[in-house]
Amino acid sequence: MTTLSNAITRTELLISGDSTYSGVWARTNRGGALTCRIDAAAATSISVTSLTQGGAYYSGPVLNMHVVSSGNARRITTQPTIDGSGATTLTTVAFSTVPSTGAATLQDGFIKCPPSQRLEKNRQDRWFQVRPSSPERLDGYGAGTDRIRVGIDVLVCYQGDFLNDEMPLRAAEDYAAIGAVVTRREKQVSGVNVFRNGEADIFETDENGTYQIWRFPYEIIYYRTIREP
Repeated sequence: MTTLSNAITRTELLISGDSTYSGVWARTNRGGALTCRIDAAAATSISVTSLTQGGAYYSGPVLNMHVVSSGNARRITTQPTIDGSGATTLTTVAFSTVPSTGAATLQDGFIKCPPSQRLEKNRQDRWFQVRPSSPERLDGYGAGTDRIRVGIDVLVCYQGDFLNDEMPLRAAEDYAAIGAVVTRREKQVSGVNVFRNGEADIFETDENGTYQIWRFPYEIIYYRTIREP
């Protein structure tokens, strides 16, 4: 039976991905473009060189980022060791078509904040939480069926150690990217429809300018059979 928790769990998975599903990739990286060259590739193993950011070799974390090649993106599932020339092998969710050699980028992904914590207390860049935002409103829908409409918010954190005027751009791009995935009916729990429910807005701002949390509003509509008395 479809429940609100089923729909929220699926929405979280669609955003973050797992070992088999890629999740959503961001269009703008914190810290600037992260570029590389693919020298060799298999479906889940991508050998890259010249991994650079801002003109310097990059050796930082890439786990949960996405390899983007010719418009196709797959999430990186393990953190590799990157040598001093920016060369490494990236393990990813399987590409349906093996990427060609040549220029590629690594793009930020989204990481689910642990359910035992509040995003407001664990303010990591592009960490997110999904929360119901309004009471259930029940409408009758035929004999023995309820139609349930519930608002949910996708909250995404942005660290502020870059120009503040980039935050609205990053948020707008991310709202569009997340919406393009979570509103696709074939990817949702059976019987669930998800719709955008307004414009993105700021949920919380740190007075010292170290972070902002943005709210992406959606609405879930699903159906369930009424229990007999």
